[in-house]
Amino acid sequence: MNKPTRPYMKADKLGTAYDCPRGWYPLVQTFCEKVDSMMKEDNDTLSFSPWNDFEVTRVKQKWFRLRIYASGVPERREDEYHGLLSHLHDMSARTCANCGAENEKPAKANRVCYCSEECHTEELDSRFPRRKSKKI
Repeated sequence: MNKPTRPYMKADKLGTAYDCPRGWYPLVQTFCEKVDSMMKEDNDTLSFSPWNDFEVTRVKQKWFRLRIYASGVPERREDEYHGLLSHLHDMSARTCANCGAENEKPAKANRVCYCSEECHTEELDSRFPRRKSKKI
C-alpha cells in the first residue's frame, strides 16, 4: 500500500514530515476516511465548511506508536477527532510496523509491534540499509 494522500495532508508535500512504518499506512488510511466522513457530514448539514483550515502537518512514529499532528480541527468535532487519534495510537501498538498484520497483544511500551522476527529485520533493512564494508 502506498502512503494515503488527501488535499489536507500537508505532511505529504514535505519529505520528512511523513515518516511512519509502511505497515501503519492502513491506519493512516482509516484516519483519512474518518476525517473525510466528518467533513462530508459537516458540509451536508452546515451552511459553511468548518474544515477550511484543517491540515495534517506530521505523520510519524513517536515513542513506538503512530502520531498524527494536525491543526484546524473544528471545535464541534474535537472530542470525536481526539478519540479517533487515541484509537489509532492504541491500534499501532497491535499492528505490525512492516506488514500491517494485527496482533492480539499490544507490543511492550518500549517496542514497535512486529508479527515476526523476519518482519522486524525486513523493516529495519528497508529503513536503514546496511552499508557494505570495503575489504582492504
